[in-house]
Amino acid sequence: MEAVVLALLRLLVAVEVACRGANALLMKSSSELLKTELERMNTNGIRCSVDLNLRNLDFMRVYSEINRAMSCMVQYLRDNNEQAWAWSLLGNSYQQQSRMDFANICFKQSANIAGSLISFVHGWYFLGPFVVGKSEVDGDPTEFFGGIHNVSRTRFTRDIQYYSELAPNGVVRWISFPEYKGRYVTIDPVVNWKDLVNSLGSLGITEWQGWAVGDITVNAKNVKISLRCMGVHSVFVDGFPVVGDIYRREQFSFPVALSRGLHTIYIRGRTKGALEFRCDVDTIPSSSLSFQILKPPFIPDIYDGRFFSKYFPLLILNKNSSDWLVIKRISLVNIAPPLEGVDVRIGLKGDKAFPVAPGQTRPIIIELIANDFVFTESCTKVKLTLLVSTSLGSAQSSLSFRCRGGQQSFLFTFIDHDGSLQHAAAIKPLLPCEEKLCPVVLTLHGTSVPPQNQADSYKQMISHEFVFGLEKAWILAPTRHGAHNWEGPGALTAMTALREFALMTDSCDWIRDKASPDSVIFAGHSMGGHGAWHLATHFPDMALAVVSLAGWIKKEEYGDSNLFFRHDIANSHVTPQIKSILEDCITENEADRHVSNLMGLNVMMRIGAEDRTIHPYFNRRMFRILSEWKINVTYVEVKDKEHWWWDSIKTNDGGCVNDEQLRDFMNLHAVIPAAGNSEYCSEKEDGTIDCESPNWYRAPVEFTVSVMNTAFMGSVRGVQVLQQILPHQPSTIKVSCAWVKIVLKTENVQMFFLKSKGSRNIRWQLYPLQIDSSEFDFYQKRSLPEDGICFCLDDTGSSWSVCSLCDDLEGNGLRGPLTVGPARRVAENKFIIVTGSRSIVKGRYEALQMFAVYIANLFYLTSDTLVYVVQDRDLSSDVADEYNLIIVGGPDENLYAQQFLDRVPINATDSSIRIGKCHFQDAQTGALFLAPHSNNHRLALVLLGNSLEGLKDVVSLAAPTIPPMTRSPFSNMIPDFVITGPGFRSRGHGGYACCGFWDNRWGLKSGLVSCSNCV
Repeated sequence: MEAVVLALLRLLVAVEVACRGANALLMKSSSELLKTELERMNTNGIRCSVDLNLRNLDFMRVYSEINRAMSCMVQYLRDNNEQAWAWSLLGNSYQQQSRMDFANICFKQSANIAGSLISFVHGWYFLGPFVVGKSEVDGDPTEFFGGIHNVSRTRFTRDIQYYSELAPNGVVRWISFPEYKGRYVTIDPVVNWKDLVNSLGSLGITEWQGWAVGDITVNAKNVKISLRCMGVHSVFVDGFPVVGDIYRREQFSFPVALSRGLHTIYIRGRTKGALEFRCDVDTIPSSSLSFQILKPPFIPDIYDGRFFSKYFPLLILNKNSSDWLVIKRISLVNIAPPLEGVDVRIGLKGDKAFPVAPGQTRPIIIELIANDFVFTESCTKVKLTLLVSTSLGSAQSSLSFRCRGGQQSFLFTFIDHDGSLQHAAAIKPLLPCEEKLCPVVLTLHGTSVPPQNQADSYKQMISHEFVFGLEKAWILAPTRHGAHNWEGPGALTAMTALREFALMTDSCDWIRDKASPDSVIFAGHSMGGHGAWHLATHFPDMALAVVSLAGWIKKEEYGDSNLFFRHDIANSHVTPQIKSILEDCITENEADRHVSNLMGLNVMMRIGAEDRTIHPYFNRRMFRILSEWKINVTYVEVKDKEHWWWDSIKTNDGGCVNDEQLRDFMNLHAVIPAAGNSEYCSEKEDGTIDCESPNWYRAPVEFTVSVMNTAFMGSVRGVQVLQQILPHQPSTIKVSCAWVKIVLKTENVQMFFLKSKGSRNIRWQLYPLQIDSSEFDFYQKRSLPEDGICFCLDDTGSSWSVCSLCDDLEGNGLRGPLTVGPARRVAENKFIIVTGSRSIVKGRYEALQMFAVYIANLFYLTSDTLVYVVQDRDLSSDVADEYNLIIVGGPDENLYAQQFLDRVPINATDSSIRIGKCHFQDAQTGALFLAPHSNNHRLALVLLGNSLEGLKDVVSLAAPTIPPMTRSPFSNMIPDFVITGPGFRSRGHGGYACCGFWDNRWGLKSGLVSCSNCV
């Protein structure tokens, strides 16, 4: 044994001696290099004429002739031989001259000092602040000077100025900030913000943009680095986008493969106040595991001793920048504490078919199958240890499940509308419900409030104990990460949570009282108060009542976080037509436009009288509008209260969302309508129509259906608009009870459906109908089809007829609720990003894949979305037909692109893009457009360009803005199609060559596009 130890010691000594020798040889060769080069440069009269410091070396490498710059580097290194950065700069210069022997020596010397990567940014340079609008897209002032890649070359001099209305004298210059590894960089421009706010009357002016630029060096060939930039949504490495960790969750990093030499990181920062960000750069050891299991954002609870949820998430990062990661299987290693009689099986849900793309962070959904074992009441936590087996290795992960029961809130998971796994909190009713079926209070939280906290706010103290929940209604508090404002993906998540929770309770025989998905009190506070308006006005036939607490009406008019074209650079360039189309993308989210749909419902509005987070002005405005529509509304401004409070009158009485007044209102309306209460009018003995007979809903004699977009819209007293004449414009159906008939007057309606079932529906078969000037006599037969009846307007727009198109509108080649825009609809169902593989242009395959992964990672980091990235050659048409698609690349790059170009009036070649009669041939032109897919029942969103730069422009449309408005990609103000021109980067929306909406047959129509000359 002693001999073995002695031999090992000798070996270690020999290795150390060898390393010292190698270092000495390297030092000798690097010294000889400096000596040789100094002699050569002196002989040739090449001398350095600046003070020798690192800043001047950077200045010289950008501005001077390369040999003169190298002479400064050589002279500097003669006296500073241990300065790794200078060695890398010199090596990079030799590499540019293809003098690879000299470059090798320099990079090896730098690596000997600092490693294969100098793992921090060598100082940051900042240019700004510049004004910026509030939407995701706005112009970049540096583009008027050749763009940031050109402008950044001036960062080492203080002499060159740029122009900004935010700065004194209208001038800004580059300023430098030192880099401290592991610490945030803080950039706080010297601007008189108070003066600007007071003078302009707008807090929106305090949001600004600017560029931060820094360099890193790689001292070895083909180094894989891990890049983690927190506080920003994107960074650009040598011009290509990489996702940042905007919410600073500190576990997300992304691999980037870099060649040897100098590389530049560009950050287009946006913020209010000071910009704070941090970029950590590290090498990924070749010996390390090629994937990492990250902490999942949520885990469901065990409820009443059982696994109530079937699914839970794992989060996988593919750290490899070139290899795809195949998830082979997930197996259960251990369950703790050990439990007898528990049979738990683990499996993948749908993830085996799709590998994780290089550099992608993707959740995988684990399906948990357990027997009917019931955990004891003493259960507090159950820990599962899992083994994840992949094509690139295996790793273990442990997850802990809480045990909850009784009146405690509990978390559960469900498969969402887009195929991702989301979660919500619930509390069971305090008392048994009649017929073992309970209404649901769908309560929506405010910004950054977790779902359990939202559910637990429904509490009051009784006999010194908190009691959670309502008497005879489930509390359901859904959530979705990100800035959805309970619109778009957030609204769909809330409605999916409602439907899935009802199915889950129905499938559990151990839960006595099931949840009804059709009897809902829509409720919420702050952002959730707006969500309550949004869901109730779009799905009023599901509503029992509405409770909006401190809710706003539309984000564009509340506060300053989503101002519409107020301070944008684009204001100097954008046309009224483009602004109108962009606004049409979001009007469906405006609650006041849909208020008429609440007629016949009871509404409770409350706000603290001293609330200055959301001023009572917005609630007073909504109170006025509701009253004008004669809606039964109770409005209260609670004296001396601000935005939130726990004690309304006495301590712990339920406070802001659950005090006695609110409990009484919700308990009064938490009653499921009895069958047979659906009659709106009845026929008297004399043949006239009686619209005044008692009705559970006290339905009005007249009501109006208001619609802005049919894609997210339910029925209003059984009337559902399915197609508009002009999409995204106001559509109404005014229903009134005349002397002997029901009259419907339509505006901008092409097709609608009358439902024959539902507690709030009119029984249309009891009386004659008049639709505009067309009359129908269903009352003679006293019957309608079981589900209802469909009406279509003829091509002349003059008469209505019964039609069968409602059954399959899309299958008949028309656009309906499944396929109407805008662009964000592509992500409102499960979808795949398809990256192209057919380009013969060098580097294009890698660029397309990088764009696809960038978009996928943005979807996850902004909204916890499950996104599959697939190469076109690996995606069968049968599988593609089951998903919406995002196509990255044109017909010369992506096998799937041409089929979608054939379905819309766009044509693309490698040099130009046509739309209708217009032909765009500028070298930097891009196109983003929706097209019908899967026999017109699904959507494809195509991103292409006539150059790589044109494609980059449309990919940038996926980028979000800052919190609290960091929305998911393409979810705000992106219409059905956008053509970007060479002025897009400098002018933002004003650089659109054309944009708009397709008509009902996927064609161009005047009034729907900004470029009417193309029609």
